Amino acid sequence: MKTTADDRVLLYTRVLSLCIVPFLVAGFAILYLLPEHTARLWAWPLHPTMTAMVLASAYLGGAYFFVRAVFERRWHVLAPGMLSVALFATLPA
Repeated sequence: MKTTADDRVLLYTRVLSLCIVPFLVAGFAILYLLPEHTARLWAWPLHPTMTAMVLASAYLGGAYFFVRAVFERRWHVLAPGMLSVALFATLPA
């Protein structure tokens, strides 16, 4: 008897994804809209301001990914993105 793998996205994953989005959007807003104030608003100062803006694009991409994760039904669609998220989250500052 052949069994099929469970390919659904769990409710826990959806809820956690939804909780992560506001933090990523806030990070994007700080880094992109106020790049000259990172010494005060961010964990460390970023110079030149273009560095903050490039990092902001990663935060915006992460927010997009997690919003998609809230609505996605199949895990295999999210799995490659989770590898990218894990890599980004574990990179040293």
